[in-house]
Amino acid sequence: TGAPVATPPTTDKLLCTAVLSAPGNTLNCALPNGVFYEVDTSYQFIQNALETNDLISGSTKLLAPGASVDDATAKLITKGPPEFSPGISYQPITEGTKSVLVVRIALQSPIQVPFFSEFELANSVFGDKVTDEFGVPGNVNLSSQFYACSHTKLNFIPAEARTKSSNYKGDGSDISSNGVVTVYAEQTTGFETATINAITKKLNEMFGVANPSVLADHVMYCLPPGYPAIFKKKIVKSYVNNWLSVFTSSYCTFLSYQMHAFGHNLNLGNANELRTYDDETGMMGSRYGQYNGPEKCFNAAKSWQLGCYSDQTITLDVHHRLYIGPISGVVDYNDSLMKNPVLIKLDQLNSATDYYITFNARKGFNEGTREGGNSVMVVEQGGEGISYADSKLLATLSAESASFTLSDFDSSGLDATITVNMIDGNTAVDVAICIGPCEPDPPSLFPSSSPSTDITGAPVATPSTTNV
Repeated sequence: TGAPVATPPTTDKLLCTAVLSAPGNTLNCALPNGVFYEVDTSYQFIQNALETNDLISGSTKLLAPGASVDDATAKLITKGPPEFSPGISYQPITEGTKSVLVVRIALQSPIQVPFFSEFELANSVFGDKVTDEFGVPGNVNLSSQFYACSHTKLNFIPAEARTKSSNYKGDGSDISSNGVVTVYAEQTTGFETATINAITKKLNEMFGVANPSVLADHVMYCLPPGYPAIFKKKIVKSYVNNWLSVFTSSYCTFLSYQMHAFGHNLNLGNANELRTYDDETGMMGSRYGQYNGPEKCFNAAKSWQLGCYSDQTITLDVHHRLYIGPISGVVDYNDSLMKNPVLIKLDQLNSATDYYITFNARKGFNEGTREGGNSVMVVEQGGEGISYADSKLLATLSAESASFTLSDFDSSGLDATITVNMIDGNTAVDVAICIGPCEPDPPSLFPSSSPSTDITGAPVATPSTTNV
């Protein structure tokens, strides 16, 4: 005999939002109150759903037949494979002003104070938007680097100050004007996602909200070292097309870890080369234990996806197959003297996988790029430059006459070649990008109103004049 054993609630078909978490592309069932339940699926199942657009993290609805939830493990237990249903069309906002709440987790029993004060955390995220007691602003930080890389189009600011709910009687601070709040949590050796859910529920209770995303567009959970033990090998966890990222100890203050996690929040996948994270040109590749750097942005595919430079880009395909002229780095986007294209997409019309080209100028706010400085970079990525996908660095062209070939581009029988004609230090590069022969097609004997097959020209002031 004994007390009745509690069993998780079961539904005929649980409906929630499908959200991926990185690293690992774990599938989660997100409920309206901000808690997550991990769904036991294979990696290949998720990859197939991403490739067919059946799964769009943060948008697609997940239907779980005969599902039960286990709060202790934060697992969703289903009687069959999950089903996907189209949700509201959603793309992350990559321009404008977005608020950030930094949640400083302190242990209540036994008491353990985090490595950093609220001010130190705020300074690592917002820098010059907050000052110390002497009025001195911070240095390079999450906010300043996104602001620079986007050319002032994306601005992360502290969440609004807010007092705790009058109904809440526990410990914890109000949200300060610096966008930081201290939350006290019990020590646990439980499951990773269950620990995250406990913090989420505590925030909801402290401020009387239905979901922490009511408090800010993005929320960072900064955990003390060793809380819980399960996090010792996991440094950062970020949810794709979502508001939440989770960090342990000092990693909450390292610029590249912050920007990488927020990149996932903004729908960006990893930047790979021979291995995962190997592409060190931008922030979606390798990360570093450095507070105020390195100062760099994103590779060509991620930059295209963010859309901050869309008015200085060119798209080539088998019908518009030539570009001969200059490319500048994203640092020189909107330069009134040059106005060169900063990104070029080689669009495969028969595939969602495309190729992206940029000049990785090592200067200014991209001075800290760790690979391919002042070189032409060729990157491959699926998802049509819109959807969540990992990228792969294919070529680094750093010398005049250097060339790279994509054989049988778009199954057309034509090779695509990228050739460097001239490199002008860290200012610009002159290239010839050709799908097929590097000469314009001869004029037709039977002219039509269809678009021209070429985008050609010597180096000129504006990309529009190279479009014939």
